[in-house]
Amino acid sequence: MMSFNSALLNLDQLYLEIPNTAPHLAAYSTSGARWRALLNQLMLDAFLPWLREEHAPQARLWINPATLPSLWEFVNGTAIAFDDVRMVLIPSDAIDTDELRVPQEWVDIPVWAADYFVGVQINPDDGWIRVWGYTTHHRLKTGGEYDASDRAYCLPESDLFHDLSTLWLTDEFCSHQVLRAEVAALSSLSGTQAKNLIERLSNPEITFPRQAIPFQLWGALLEHGGWRTQLYQRRQGLSESWSISQ
Repeated sequence: MMSFNSALLNLDQLYLEIPNTAPHLAAYSTSGARWRALLNQLMLDAFLPWLREEHAPQARLWINPATLPSLWEFVNGTAIAFDDVRMVLIPSDAIDTDELRVPQEWVDIPVWAADYFVGVQINPDDGWIRVWGYTTHHRLKTGGEYDASDRAYCLPESDLFHDLSTLWLTDEFCSHQVLRAEVAALSSLSGTQAKNLIERLSNPEITFPRQAIPFQLWGALLEHGGWRTQLYQRRQGLSESWSISQ
């Protein structure tokens, strides 16, 4: 087992050890959401300290850490910000890494769209992660395949960049590179519409709320931190901590 300080670059891919500490997880409405949250937390525990030590001391979570459960309840992935860059890490415990699948929310919600998307394979049992490929928003949006069945943009492994060190070089020396494609604005939601959607999607029988309504409505609901938090709380059976107007 490698230590954190001896993180290995094997075949141009980054391997990092997961710290041997039990992550504390919030409540989630389904076992799938809880597993998704666990994978994202393990990934963060390994990757973020390495990123801060090796490349970006000011690297931070893009959103308030306290609101992560309201994100992982619905969507896979975690956004990290440093300098003027936003990077979304997409974890998976799958053995095969034949394609990168990025939830549509990270691509088509304007305020969520990132510069880079990074595929991370996780082995929770053996305690390691592998950063196996990355791409840009522009490359994924314009060259990837959209899978409507689970609302994800997909790019085969052969079309990804595999050496993460090239990302830092590109960011430093090729600042003119187009990283993001254009993203259309989402629908506007009124407070009444948001309240009705939250009431509908809080039904525990709806296992996949992100696929239960048109994306234009879902994206607008999700990008609003207050509405997203309310929906998360309702799905946990918790009382609301603020009103729709707030």
